[in-house]
Amino acid sequence: MTDRSLRALVYGDVNLNLIDGSAVWLASTVECLARAGVTVTVLLKARIETDRLLRPLRALPTVALVEPTGSALTPHAAASATAALHRERPFDLVVVRGASAAAAMVDEGSLQGALWTYLTDVPQSVTELDAAALDRLTAIVRGSRRLLCQTPELRGFIEAVVPAAAGRTVLWEPIIATVTDLPMRDGRDEETTWAEEPGELRIGYAGKFAPDWNTDRMLELPAQLAARGVPVHLEMIGDKIHRQDAGFADRMDRGLANSAVVRSHGGLDRETTMTIMASWDIGLSWRSPALDASLELSTKVLEYGSVGTAPVLNRTPMHERLLGSDYPLFVTSDASVIDVLERAHSDRGLLREAAARARLASEHYTMAAAVERTRTLLARAFSHSSALHRPRAIRLVIAGHDLKFMHGIADLLATNPAIDVRIDAWEALAVHDEQRSQELLAWADVIVCEWAGPNTVWYSARLRRDQRLIVRLHRFELQSPWIRDVRPGTIERIVCVNEHYRQRVVAETTFSDDAVIVIPNAVDRAYFDRPKAPGSERVLGMLGIVPLRKRPDRALRILRQVNSTLPGFQLSLKSAMPWDLTWIWRQPEERAFYVRLLDEIARDPQLQGSVVVEPHGGDVAAWLQRTGWVLSLSDDESFHLAPAEGMAAGCVPLIMDWPGAADVYDDEFIHRSENEIVERIVSVTADVGFDRSSAQARAAFPEEYDLPNVASQWAALILGADTNSGGP
Repeated sequence: MTDRSLRALVYGDVNLNLIDGSAVWLASTVECLARAGVTVTVLLKARIETDRLLRPLRALPTVALVEPTGSALTPHAAASATAALHRERPFDLVVVRGASAAAAMVDEGSLQGALWTYLTDVPQSVTELDAAALDRLTAIVRGSRRLLCQTPELRGFIEAVVPAAAGRTVLWEPIIATVTDLPMRDGRDEETTWAEEPGELRIGYAGKFAPDWNTDRMLELPAQLAARGVPVHLEMIGDKIHRQDAGFADRMDRGLANSAVVRSHGGLDRETTMTIMASWDIGLSWRSPALDASLELSTKVLEYGSVGTAPVLNRTPMHERLLGSDYPLFVTSDASVIDVLERAHSDRGLLREAAARARLASEHYTMAAAVERTRTLLARAFSHSSALHRPRAIRLVIAGHDLKFMHGIADLLATNPAIDVRIDAWEALAVHDEQRSQELLAWADVIVCEWAGPNTVWYSARLRRDQRLIVRLHRFELQSPWIRDVRPGTIERIVCVNEHYRQRVVAETTFSDDAVIVIPNAVDRAYFDRPKAPGSERVLGMLGIVPLRKRPDRALRILRQVNSTLPGFQLSLKSAMPWDLTWIWRQPEERAFYVRLLDEIARDPQLQGSVVVEPHGGDVAAWLQRTGWVLSLSDDESFHLAPAEGMAAGCVPLIMDWPGAADVYDDEFIHRSENEIVERIVSVTADVGFDRSSAQARAAFPEEYDLPNVASQWAALILGADTNSGGP
């Protein structure tokens, strides 16, 4: 981290004078950042009329509130105000909630590299995502340094539909307030026992009042339950009523005013709200089935659980993941909300079990837990060191046609105040905007060419004596002519990603031994560190099957052999197709290989139904969750990221002994034949040892490949005083 606290601006397109989930999110986010050591400026959408949510923030010494001078801010006004504040005292991160506000801040332009965008108000299914919505979402993703996703489900959806989201998404899960010294509740404290005899059932709801939240139907519950002999006390907390539907709004107004049916508290501060919730038996989070496919998780469900109140909610995959498939208070088509409440009233043991389950689930979402996660997240995102500060930042240009291996490194370098980063993105291997490249060349102190291709030749031919040129060579460039067309004496360092290729560069070119160094490829370990999906232990995966040197034919043979001993395995091939890559499809040998391969998959009875082809895309982390074993079967690789990414995701790597593999991965993961790989899969599975092997692979991930560690090596190289040049 830096020698000063990070500075953040937080803006939510939400009026904090009204209490709903969005307003609570903003207050929690600000408090979490402040408790994690960040100095926070909160730009408010509207002038303060009530400080129910703001009182705890005002008590934090590192939080400042900025009110608008006039009417409530529009998205464009918020973007302009944020940009003005950023110019006065630049922020390390600008956290924004709301698609319209985020789009306006991206369009504003000056916040590039600082935006951390939290999105929930976007289409959350492919059927809802039309072309215009996808374009808008893609623009927001491209303009944001990080996408903050409330749930793994939302994260996976965004990664699947917007390839540019790969490597940018992080989980920013709901945060529940920590309320201490809650009053003792009769029969409800953990150290006492619950009353066994059913009395009045105390139920309640806190949040916004909206049709799909069934809040008007909740007002009918006391009468419906009384008809079944269940006495009920109902309480409602909130002051934000959805008024687009006049009929709904009228029902809510009349119902909340009827004290014979409900005790209505109106809007309250969070501590008072949670104190009242703690007195309930049941917290209502029963909603319209239209929300069952939502990719968001209700914070109120977690708050109910945290104070020992059992939530009643719809059965959905997300809720099953949170509370378990056997949670006793799910509303389903077979068990109406009335049925569930009646059963909870009559069975104190069931109510006790549900409350305990909900309390346990809520522990992950406490403020204390969120602060620790945030500290870790920020430490990775801002890993620069004050020891590298310079009077003037080094001006760095990163140039290349394919920056997928450099994206995360460039992102971290850009957070270092000693380095000013600009990107020269070439359209293709030898196609670029020459005027743009000329402008960047004139500006730069250091140029890093990603791939030793035509970009390297172009920059070397024009390099000034006071500039430094660093080139990263991967593999194919060594057999190509460009490295030999470089102007002599211009390359200071050639960076290879493993020792095998470093030695080959020294042996096959005229670059001196000390000019060629190794910095490994980078894997964002935290990004891939996600829980395994059920059934993943029976899925073999290949990430990339093109060109033929990747040897997907070996994967088919391995699958057949494994299934002949232990039926039920699948092979997932996630890759671009050969016809998508012109330079491959026009080669007769490559084309013939893939025609045979795909025909074999389609016609072989042993393979039918066992091979899945998934498209190339940015959802690799989600794919790895569903995959148990990552195959690396190539004839030749320079590094091959897939096994390392798989290890970070808890996949067991199965690596054929391609030249240099031992320089990159431990011997325990390297195999000399297809039979060895088959024996490894069968032996682990037969011993019921996949979970153990998965945990061992995750633990064996090489720390030196973790993104912040690799980026620090690049920072040291770029800022280093050593300017000795090698050259052809």
